[in-house]
Amino acid sequence: MPACYSDAVSLVALSTGKLFSGGLDLGSLRTFSVEQTRAFVSNVIRLFGRLLGFNCPTLCLVRGAAYAGGCMLAFSFDEIHCYETGTFCCNEVEMGLPLPPGMNAVVQRRMHHPRDVRDMVLYAKKFSAEEGLKIGFVDSIIKENPLTTMHKIAEARAAYSAHRDNFKKLKE
Repeated sequence: MPACYSDAVSLVALSTGKLFSGGLDLGSLRTFSVEQTRAFVSNVIRLFGRLLGFNCPTLCLVRGAAYAGGCMLAFSFDEIHCYETGTFCCNEVEMGLPLPPGMNAVVQRRMHHPRDVRDMVLYAKKFSAEEGLKIGFVDSIIKENPLTTMHKIAEARAAYSAHRDNFKKLKE
């Protein structure tokens, strides 16, 4: 995270349009050298790690699809809130790609039942926001005034980052 976020009390990510994130642009990656690809993927993994261990509450608002790396990105936040249109899928198996190192553990942390982990990771099952809420990896589905609602949630969580070093340690 850039240094400008060092005074943040809550970090909120959201998307505009129909897509939260479709993950990495595989077409662009094909133009990279092996070294460039390794460096790029390493930076993405570091981003996920920084989100997982960030020293204040992190929340995302998923509108539309969060697939592959986009799903991993959403799963790296402390809380996932969705529009009704939110969908999640780890479709790396369909592309013959492994999950980035450590991300299987992130999926397991989010999805409490081994069957759901299997279905997502091995069979590329697409989970709706409603299914995610039911099995517990989605925190809420926001139907009205999503930006106002996210602002209120972020404000409510802000108090918990008063002791940032401790907040970060509690995430370890």
